[in-house]
Amino acid sequence: MAIQRLLSIGNHCPPLAPEAFKTAINLLKKTLDVTTYGEAVKGLANVAPNDANAVLDEDWIEQTSKTVRLKTEKLEAELKSYKNNMIKESIRVCIRHLFIVCT
Repeated sequence: MAIQRLLSIGNHCPPLAPEAFKTAINLLKKTLDVTTYGEAVKGLANVAPNDANAVLDEDWIEQTSKTVRLKTEKLEAELKSYKNNMIKESIRVCIRHLFIVCT
């Protein structure tokens, strides 16, 4: 929420824009949000093109994107496994219920 507020300040208040964008960039580098980081750097480049933070940190973007991709793959694998286990359990419950009803 703080990042979105800082970006809003940067976009709507020219006197505070450079500092707001710098703070947002520092906060964004602690997250996994590469897209918003790019937007913040672009905003800073528009208001303070000579600032050191007005250039994309390609290493951070690459490393963070890799981390996000790996986490996504892991979560998708866990979800697939969970779905398969739930289907199997549902079948067991149905068979058990049918066995109880038929006896």
